[in-house]
Amino acid sequence: MDTILKDQFSTLNTAISMNPAPSEPSAKPNQNTAPATPQKADALEIVKKLLASLETPGEEGRQMFLSTLAPRGLAIHARKPLVQRGSSRDNDDIEYEDFPEGFADRIPWTSERRMVEGLDGEPTVLVDHDVAMVWVPYYFTVDGRLSHVGTNICTLVCRDWDGEGEGKERWLVVSATDTAREPSDEDRKKHGARS
Repeated sequence: MDTILKDQFSTLNTAISMNPAPSEPSAKPNQNTAPATPQKADALEIVKKLLASLETPGEEGRQMFLSTLAPRGLAIHARKPLVQRGSSRDNDDIEYEDFPEGFADRIPWTSERRMVEGLDGEPTVLVDHDVAMVWVPYYFTVDGRLSHVGTNICTLVCRDWDGEGEGKERWLVVSATDTAREPSDEDRKKHGARS
């Protein structure tokens, strides 16, 4: 691996590192986790709204979900541990959906089951002018049972999406990637969810 690529990976790893464990009192918190600027706070709010929409059943939840997505984009789900075993195709553990409808259609909006996708620790928010990245560890419960845990990584762009003119820019998600894994005993204990 050449030096430039190593430097890029090192920079990326530094940027997305999470806060140190609370048992390390001398460690300084990662400066990227707490939204310190209005842009970071606004980008994080869109991702929180996307997650909150999953708790709102029916068309209301679907519309709330769609309101966070750009008119074009892509969702990628890298969920190898949760994919049915015995598949004969390569990369069956990676699923793709186009924004906005394809991604929204993935969610069972008419289900009677209560779905909650909660934050699992501090999110990391990075902003460079009109592009933001929000890295959000999460847990997912269905009817109070811990289904899976993982990380959501959303890329957002701040634009005048509706053509209303200067000052009408807003953040929308242009790509979403997530991981998912079976919860460990530690995850179950941490979230107090039934298994």
